[in-house]
Amino acid sequence: MSEVLRLARRFWPQLVLLLLLELLGAGLAVLAPIPLQTALDVVLQKRALPTWLAPFSGNALPALCAGSLLVTLLAQGQSLASTLLSTGLGQRLIRDLRARLFAAAQRLSLARHIERGTTDALYRIQSDAQSIEWFLLDGALPVLTALTTLALMLTALFRLDTSLGWVGVALAPPLLLAARTTRPGLKAASRTAKQQESEALGIVQATLGALTSVKAFGIEDAQTQRFAEASEKAVKTRLRIALLDGLFGMGVQTLTALGTSAALYLGVAAAQRGTLTVGQVLLGLHYLNQVYSPLRTLGKKWASLQNQLVGLERATTLLSEPAEVPETTAPTALPQPVRGALCFEGISFGYDPRRPIVEGVSLRVAPGERIGIVGETGSGKSTLLSLLLRLYSPTAGTISLDGIPITQLRLPELRAQLAVVFQETVLLPGTLAENIAVGKPGATQAQIEAAAKAAQLHDAIQRFPEGYQTKVGERGAALSGGERQRVGLARAFLRDAPILLLDEPTSALDATTELEVLGAMERLMEGRTVLLVTHRESALRGMHRVFALTNKTLREQQTAESVSRPPEMSVSPGASSR
Repeated sequence: MSEVLRLARRFWPQLVLLLLLELLGAGLAVLAPIPLQTALDVVLQKRALPTWLAPFSGNALPALCAGSLLVTLLAQGQSLASTLLSTGLGQRLIRDLRARLFAAAQRLSLARHIERGTTDALYRIQSDAQSIEWFLLDGALPVLTALTTLALMLTALFRLDTSLGWVGVALAPPLLLAARTTRPGLKAASRTAKQQESEALGIVQATLGALTSVKAFGIEDAQTQRFAEASEKAVKTRLRIALLDGLFGMGVQTLTALGTSAALYLGVAAAQRGTLTVGQVLLGLHYLNQVYSPLRTLGKKWASLQNQLVGLERATTLLSEPAEVPETTAPTALPQPVRGALCFEGISFGYDPRRPIVEGVSLRVAPGERIGIVGETGSGKSTLLSLLLRLYSPTAGTISLDGIPITQLRLPELRAQLAVVFQETVLLPGTLAENIAVGKPGATQAQIEAAAKAAQLHDAIQRFPEGYQTKVGERGAALSGGERQRVGLARAFLRDAPILLLDEPTSALDATTELEVLGAMERLMEGRTVLLVTHRESALRGMHRVFALTNKTLREQQTAESVSRPPEMSVSPGASSR
């Protein structure tokens, strides 16, 4: 909740202004019935003028009508101003919280997203973030206003007639008891419903993301059925919430109806005795209705209130989750220029700590040296690159860059020294130019075109009608596989980092396209430290050393030509073979 308050601190002037407007509305609600009450008593029943109306003794009725109109106009003006301010403020609060949640989701480790799925974070960003608007503008602020209104109305009631005041107060204990009794069940059911809705959304996201496979295997109906079944669980939970909410609301309405009936009885009896006028009775009933109004609203929105609280809890939980790859609080600056020397010392890691993928891996890489790493699928080759990128933290051992442990470097500074080309280059929504500029945010058009030319992509881009401004489509669907890989190479050229990481960059390409990409890769590797993970022997040409990752350890191959068969000689686990 402290995160929410910190976020709201930026908007405190608007919040204070909105509170003042709401308090003005409460004051106008007190004044609104007074002209009617006075007209009934003074004009119709010929009672004495109140002192505040004495200057208008000859024109009491026109003055009361003008006063009623003035109060109404002020109330409408207050309502409009409050609506405009609260709408703008609410949308900005949601926008800022979503931005923070998005940033927090990107900081979380890949392991967390793999464990829970990205849909959970998506649901919190898109849906749960809206709860902040309710919490501050439909929850906390109205509560303050309602408390002020209650205080004003109860004060007016007690001054008018003590018995009517006690009727207004009498409902508080049973209402508080009912709210406290139903809250745990509603909150637990709301939490369950949100989780079920998130899981249903996950089915939609996964299905649309793999639509080619879904269509190819003809499982559209099966996926639709899965979604319907998951959604039905959420529907049943929402129905249970609606039942609990309806019962609570029924109790609130019954209690307020009893209170109104009691007030009507007491007010009419007082009028018959002559202790209250007819106008005062109507005034008292109006004030009592103002007391009960927020209680009735609470009865109608009690379930929604719990649902929004759960949403806010889920959103703030994401904000407070610690990153599994934390940054150091006392970073060390890299000596300039960065040479690109790498050292893996006794590295062990497993996505499940009980089942390590690599154990005791050691490797020293000189500046400008090219290292090839081969091995069976799932042996942990790409994992070594992920550890260098600090996408994960090793369970044991140290990785150093130019003699400095990478855990002592700021993540942005570390990753600025690394250019990466993955097995499948994922393109982001936007233009070709924007996707190439991922390698260097803020790059000029000239720099983007130079990188595209170096990656042998420029001519292909020129053939598109809109050139570099061509929209790539979702995940780059408008481009061929070879063109997408060359976008990845262009990003690396643009980044111009001293260390190049290549993770199966040609495995998904045909032989002709592979030759074109290998030519661009050769130019990209010049003068850089290179770690290349691959299954293809053709990609290993030009490597200075080649290692096979087998039995969780690195073993050096004698030559690049020997990588396609089991090594006859190996170095001991952890050896560097320099």
